[in-house]
Formats: sequence, C-alpha cells, structure tokens
Amino acid sequence: MLFLDIEIQEENGIEIAMELRKRLPDMIIVVITSYLKYSLEGYKIQASRYLLKPIHETLLYSELDEILQTRDTSQTLTLTMHQETTMVKMKEILYFESIGRTTCFHTPQGVYESKEGVSYWAKQLHVHFVECHKGLFVQLSHIMQIRKDCIEISNHETLPLARRRVQQVQESWLQFQEMSL
Repeated sequence: MLFLDIEIQEENGIEIAMELRKRLPDMIIVVITSYLKYSLEGYKIQASRYLLKPIHETLLYSELDEILQTRDTSQTLTLTMHQETTMVKMKEILYFESIGRTTCFHTPQGVYESKEGVSYWAKQLHVHFVECHKGLFVQLSHIMQIRKDCIEISNHETLPLARRRVQQVQESWLQFQEMSL
C-alpha cells in the first residue's frame, strides 16, 4: 500500500505512481493532497482512495478498513526462506512439494521455497490444493487431465498420481469444477 502526495518538492507524485504501477500492478495507492484540482489525476494511476488534507484520524482508519476489507489477502502467499521474503500470487502456483525440510512452490515464473513444512501449507491451502502423491499437492484450478497414474497440469507438465489417491483427486477436481460453474 502506497500513501502518496501529489506534490513532493520538485517531484510529481502522479509520475512516481505511474512508474511504480508498472512494477507493482496490484499495489494499493492512496492519494493524499491539499488540492482538489488533482483528483482527476488519481484516475490515471488507479488510486483506491483520494483523501484531502488535513485528514482526520477517524476518516483515515475508516478508509483503511474499507480498503483492507475489499482486498482479498488470501490471493497471495508470503513465503520466507533464508531471511528473504517473497510474495507469490496464489493463482500462479501450479503445485507445491516437500523437498527435504523445505516446501517448494512451482509457478510459471520459477520455484519459490518456504521454511515451513509441507504439512503446514497443506492445512493452510487445503481448499485450493489436493495431494496427488506423498508430499505433492496440485492446485485444482491447474489440473487439465487426470489419468490413471499421472495428472497433466496447465503448463503441460505431468505430475505423478498415487494409485491410492486417484479417487480422492478425481472427487476433489469434480467438486471444484462444479463450484466454478
């Protein structure tokens, strides 16, 4: 979330926001200014709110509550590994698996690790993922085809499917399909 004034010494807040928006398209921008004449400029940067100075504390908290309620934080995961924190969009996770003591999240952009074990993530993400093999969880929305011993996912990769998990995976996928209609 970015709180931004329109006039920042010699800088132009709108230009700064446009540059940041290119790098972080999902960023929430709240414009704070003393000038009503800049309100139309806020549309260029897709500002979530436009607040006029001076801002009363109750108004600020009210606006923040509303912004946070409309923002679905379950759409991203915060992964921490080796003192590095990464935000990963849930919809981009193809599958995750246990490798040693870490959990690896596979996305089209690459693999991200988490220090939390696979059982932690299985509990957190059980609505979106199903275990297809020991320690291997596939996102239901990325399943394209289920065969007797493997699953094809949206990037055309195939994942192993344990014989004893076939029925559970098929039922979970069908249930997901029905809910998506």
